[in-house]
Amino acid sequence: MYGFFSIAQSYYLKHQSNQTLITNYGPVVLGEVFAEKPMIDIVLINIEEGTEEVLIKGGSFYDKAEPVDDAMKNLVTSWQKRYGSLKDIPYDEISPNTNDIFKVKISTYITYNSSNFNNLPYTLNIKEESFPLFKGESIKSKIESKVSWNFEYNRENVARNLFITNLEAYDLIGDTSNSKVED
Repeated sequence: MYGFFSIAQSYYLKHQSNQTLITNYGPVVLGEVFAEKPMIDIVLINIEEGTEEVLIKGGSFYDKAEPVDDAMKNLVTSWQKRYGSLKDIPYDEISPNTNDIFKVKISTYITYNSSNFNNLPYTLNIKEESFPLFKGESIKSKIESKVSWNFEYNRENVARNLFITNLEAYDLIGDTSNSKVED
């Protein structure tokens, strides 16, 4: 009986598609990729209070700045309940009243479900960047602008690390010569 499992395992390993990522820490053998999801997280950091507000967690990279509008509405509703003093200010006009109060962190990453990462997806971090928000600057407009810039800046790097996604369908066309290896 054990011989059958050895033969089956040997056949599987020989004929399985081996998709590999080359990372700063060395190669990661994913095996056959079943699903890949480029995503972003957006966090508003209150430097003064030492707190973080997650605006978007696991948002689709492809949506670019679309989810920012709803995230800002939710944030302002939360602030109105907490502070009560923002009732007369439209959510898209909220801005810091001084410099060095807020910064925004945008993280771009891809999660892979594959034959070697079946239960817990492998996460490849593409880029994490923080930027300050200045006095009088609309938080919503600045975040939308930075998220759009993030898409353009990371588009090729995301495309290079996708195995099964139709790059043209998601506006990821461009130079897609890559650092991944397929057997």
